[in-house]
Amino acid sequence: MIESKELQQYLDDHAHQLDGFVDTVERNTHLKVLQSHMISGKHQAVFLKMMALSIGASKVLEIGTFTGYTALAFAEAVGETGEVISLECDAEVADIASQHFAASSYGHRIKLIVGEAKNLLADLLTTHNPDLVFIDADKESNALYYHMCIEKMKAGSVILVDNVLWKGKVLDANANDKKTKAIKEFNDMVHNDDRVEACILPIRDGIYFIRNR
Repeated sequence: MIESKELQQYLDDHAHQLDGFVDTVERNTHLKVLQSHMISGKHQAVFLKMMALSIGASKVLEIGTFTGYTALAFAEAVGETGEVISLECDAEVADIASQHFAASSYGHRIKLIVGEAKNLLADLLTTHNPDLVFIDADKESNALYYHMCIEKMKAGSVILVDNVLWKGKVLDANANDKKTKAIKEFNDMVHNDDRVEACILPIRDGIYFIRNR
């Protein structure tokens, strides 16, 4: 977890470039969306793109589109014949993402679905058979999404879960709000799951890197 703005800027400056349109996505997000801090930063998005490239992912499933920043990073990685399916429950923010995809040279690789992930995942995991799943949605549902995915995904596939350090609250024994409690329980559950190999990466607010055995 990076606390220093200067260090985060250093990391961003030393990450390789994404397609330039993501800068427009970031500006629009800060202009149009109330909780604009939820957007992934450049350093994290480059990591996600590189992770997809490193495992040769042609099919990515994203749970939580927001304004489309990370979906576009994944879309760069999957290639012309690949596909990113991105799920978003908030129709208003999904409309902004849809506009971004329409304006991007990689947007045709993304299928945006508006709806509740818990109602859509079972069918999508069967028909889409993703190589990589990125979970960045309602934190109380992390465990639900994880179990639904891990039971359907093939050996060697990867699940990445965002915000698992929760601004350091996972270390606070007195933090008992629902989101913090859910994240702590989720982290412990993954750690004890012998179906996977996993470690937490201190990128931005923490990413759980989980590989299906």
